[in-house]
Amino acid sequence: MIEKRGSFKKFFIFLFILLIILVIFFFGAKILVYGRFFLGNDILVKLNADQQNLFLKNGDQETITFSSSVTTNPLCKNTCESQLISIKDGQILYSENFSLTSSIPVKKNYLFSADGEGKGLDLYRFDLKCHNIYSDLCHTGEEPVLRSILITVNRDLNIKEKSVKLDDKSELSGRINSINEINNKLNYFNLGLFEISKSSNVINLKKSLDGLEKNIFINVDSINSLKSNWNNQEFNKLSQNLESTRYNFSNFELVFNKTKIEFDSNFSLYNQMAKNLTQLSFTLYALQNNSQYISNETTISEINSLITEFNLYVINNFNSSLDEKKASLSIINSHLSSVLLNANEEISSKIPSNKSWTMNQVYILNVNPLNNSLSNITIINNLEEPYGVCCVFNSCTPCCETTECSEAKENYPVIFIHGHDFSKTASADYSFESFRAIQQELENEDYINAGTISLYSDPNEPTGVWSQITKPISLRVSYYYDYFKDPSNPIIIQTKTENIDTYAIRLKDIIEEIKVKTNRPKINIVAHSMGGLVARRYIQLFGTGNVDNLILIVTPNKGIEGDVSRYCALFGEKLECADMDSNSLFMNKLNREGLPDIKVYNIVGVGCNMNGEEGDGIVLKRNVLLEGENITNIYINGSCSGVDLLHTEILKTRKYKETYEIVKSILTNKTNELQTIS
Repeated sequence: MIEKRGSFKKFFIFLFILLIILVIFFFGAKILVYGRFFLGNDILVKLNADQQNLFLKNGDQETITFSSSVTTNPLCKNTCESQLISIKDGQILYSENFSLTSSIPVKKNYLFSADGEGKGLDLYRFDLKCHNIYSDLCHTGEEPVLRSILITVNRDLNIKEKSVKLDDKSELSGRINSINEINNKLNYFNLGLFEISKSSNVINLKKSLDGLEKNIFINVDSINSLKSNWNNQEFNKLSQNLESTRYNFSNFELVFNKTKIEFDSNFSLYNQMAKNLTQLSFTLYALQNNSQYISNETTISEINSLITEFNLYVINNFNSSLDEKKASLSIINSHLSSVLLNANEEISSKIPSNKSWTMNQVYILNVNPLNNSLSNITIINNLEEPYGVCCVFNSCTPCCETTECSEAKENYPVIFIHGHDFSKTASADYSFESFRAIQQELENEDYINAGTISLYSDPNEPTGVWSQITKPISLRVSYYYDYFKDPSNPIIIQTKTENIDTYAIRLKDIIEEIKVKTNRPKINIVAHSMGGLVARRYIQLFGTGNVDNLILIVTPNKGIEGDVSRYCALFGEKLECADMDSNSLFMNKLNREGLPDIKVYNIVGVGCNMNGEEGDGIVLKRNVLLEGENITNIYINGSCSGVDLLHTEILKTRKYKETYEIVKSILTNKTNELQTIS
């Protein structure tokens, strides 16, 4: 009988244990869902790629393998959608719907091609979005979890393109040098004609010059069009356009060379005449002044006649051509020669004549020959190495390869920093989800969604892999990760048990990594809750040199109090909770040293009753507020209901759109709109 009772007792104990197991099994999912406020979500999504940056010659291809996996409640079924998106034009290249078995990765291969012309950068993003499906055994909110990987395809010229480019450069550079040389010659011709026109008829020369000037403008336009092909790296098109314009340009050079011969001949003639006329006028002047030594009346008559002829030549030959002037001058010189034979003999005797002659007055000329120096004016700059072409959001522009571009404020990246994780056991990956919606919305403002980034980077990855991107990028980051630096097998680890000072040091490493990848001097920070304390401490420790704007969202700037502080360590990590307490040494240290000397936009959540005080359900309003010259406090009014607290709900754009609008206005430098939004 005793044995029988013992058997029944064991049986009932077994049934009780089985019942407990069944309760945990069937209601564990519900408990997990109710804890979603603390966990952030009920499905964990992981996405990896065997490489993220490809370096290809045009025409080459390479495969990237993406590995997708989820960790979730075994009672839940999930659905996932993967998409490969071309950021060049927003086209979805591949799309697939599927389910994933928990912790069993699925690998998919995608072929990437370098299909462009010239060098450049093509951007792609692989998105994996998963959510659990609501059922009686899976009480999920079906909130999607998104993971993204930004893929860069760096294109370079293949062997054929390099050969074509070299030939094109040689011919086009030759045309540019030729057109600049011709233009300087034409300027010289214009100046010469202006000088000659003071004394000669240059109508025919002017017509020739006008024709050349019209032609040079046509060829300048043609060369600028060819340079546009070069700068856009349209080398095949450039080759075709060079060929189609080759005859016209050669003909233009031929006409110019013929005209040049004509001008050079006339300018040489003019210079000879100018020299001759100057000498002739001084010779006649000397004869005139020495007439007192001439006794022969015939010689005096010839000199007077010669002076009259010279003066008439100077006055009346304005409408004569240079050839006509040369012929007339030749006759005068011939007369002068015969006169000098007779006059010089008497003048050289220095014997005064007994006669007083009346001599004609000589025009004294000092005609300067033309300046034969050419100007050094460049109307078309020579070729420079063309920038790569980057196409983003249906806009193709030269890649960001200049200091001016990289230092432009509108190109600074933005990082989103999550807050305190209220669950000790949940994966740190959940923390990435807090800013997912805002990051996606911000892509409408041309901020490229680059997904998330870890502290570790491939040591073999070239620096500045994102530096050429012509738009700012956005990244969700986490201070909950570190890694063992082992060249053969670096190990990324999750460390959620540290204090805020440690997280600030990790944030420094993350920011430095982003600066190296983007080659931007500064970043913008958008931080939620405790993430704002991490950001503030980072700035306090390392300065403001790397930060442009700091946007804090419901950050406990003066700490947490009451039940929130009391029970914080029950769910979250002890060191974090201790630092956030309003009376902690950390809070005292953070606030006693003053606020950063950069713009700080502080978003304050109000509308929730917290034991008679106003707040956001987690942090009191007075503990969020900041005072200072560079501080802008912006209020968002909301509500708290059950576990849906304004403190966490404020990041959900479908519920609090104004949070996104405020962030957008600050990042796009439209802070004048904040008053309306707030």
